[in-house]
Amino acid sequence: MGIVHGDLHVGNLMIGMDSSRNPSIDSLSTDQIYEQFGAPKPELFPGGGGGSQPTHMYPFIWLGKGAKDWTTKETRLVIADLGTSFLPSKHIRTWSGTPLGVRPPELHFLSAGTPLGLPSDIWTLGCTLFHILSSCSLMGSYFWRPSNMIDVAMHMLGPLPQAWWDRWGVLPSGDEQEDELAQERRAGWLDNGVPLPHKPGYQLTLDERFESCVQENRRLEWFVEGLSDVEKAAEQMSDDERDALLEMIRAVLRFNPSERLTASEILDTRWMREYGLPAAEKTWGRPIWP
Repeated sequence: MGIVHGDLHVGNLMIGMDSSRNPSIDSLSTDQIYEQFGAPKPELFPGGGGGSQPTHMYPFIWLGKGAKDWTTKETRLVIADLGTSFLPSKHIRTWSGTPLGVRPPELHFLSAGTPLGLPSDIWTLGCTLFHILSSCSLMGSYFWRPSNMIDVAMHMLGPLPQAWWDRWGVLPSGDEQEDELAQERRAGWLDNGVPLPHKPGYQLTLDERFESCVQENRRLEWFVEGLSDVEKAAEQMSDDERDALLEMIRAVLRFNPSERLTASEILDTRWMREYGLPAAEKTWGRPIWP
């Protein structure tokens, strides 16, 4: 049971104002909207209009709030773009609109017509969690072709399922450009999960990616500007938290969909219990999970 979002990534996560602290614009009268945001001010249309063109235009108004004016307690996370969501118990979906850089790898190997399920969202959730905690996409560009992502993922996560390895760069996929790229990427591996000693275009391991995207970026001057030495140190993730986080990420990003953690199992991981959930509960001042 459950709903598959089908396109989960950071681009579809929004920060909304907590309606209990910030009344919805729908609850404001026209006069209240004008008082709070200003009345519309018509401006002459460039060229003065004429024909089918209007004589005046109305510039948009800013209804939001600057990031520096927000506090975390008055925000809520909104998952947007549910146009690809579906109930796997009632509908069959064999494709994904997720950006290639976070697209579940099974889509590139399972036979045509194999339906997606909840584990596909678990894969993209793992990529999204890493992206939120760092400053970069886990697998690289969102617009990479599949074999680029597979190559990077093998460096981070280890060997492919053997049946996938036997197909990758060997059997045609129906996409000539992708097949050429798969052959090129496969040539950089001695065997499944065993890269060439001096492989061109060397990719990072998961631990190295974490150090580069999380720890190093949190030491950059712009990130810690204005912070005390104690606050700067607090921005660095401790060794224990790092170990707990990467343990969870590895358990979420299993190549085999059936081996990935479920959503409830993710909430019961050590990182969630000792770090993620306590931080969220402190921020919002309420229990997040039983």
